[in-house]
Amino acid sequence: MLRAITHALTDPSRVLAAIAALRGRTEPEAIQGLIEVVIGPLSAKAAQQALYALEPHPGESIDTAIAFALTNEQSSIRLLAAQILHRRNSTIAIPELRQRLRTDSSWPVRRASLHALMSAGRLSLAAKLMAKARPRKPAGRMS
Repeated sequence: MLRAITHALTDPSRVLAAIAALRGRTEPEAIQGLIEVVIGPLSAKAAQQALYALEPHPGESIDTAIAFALTNEQSSIRLLAAQILHRRNSTIAIPELRQRLRTDSSWPVRRASLHALMSAGRLSLAAKLMAKARPRKPAGRMS
């Protein structure tokens, strides 16, 4: 049964149902299958659901997979990964969170990265104050 479910993770038409079936499962095969969905997602929705399914499970390999999601091209996935790392109080992704804070094109991702770094105690007061400042719009632009 578990083998059929994890095999469905590779099928775009069945991946979301398979993720739902694996939620709460603790077998190494189930966890590894969810990690693989995060690392090589068939869709943003699949990556999102796999991240949610992995969140309650402890472990460095899970933190690593969530940290890997910080590099996803979809800002919604990067945002969710930063938020989960914040809730998990994980320190495994400190370098990538700092990179997201400095360079990410999405303001919500930068803010979530800041929160994750602050919860891990990895920012100086000056960096916190600078990071909280919302970027200003360039002069002459109307929006």
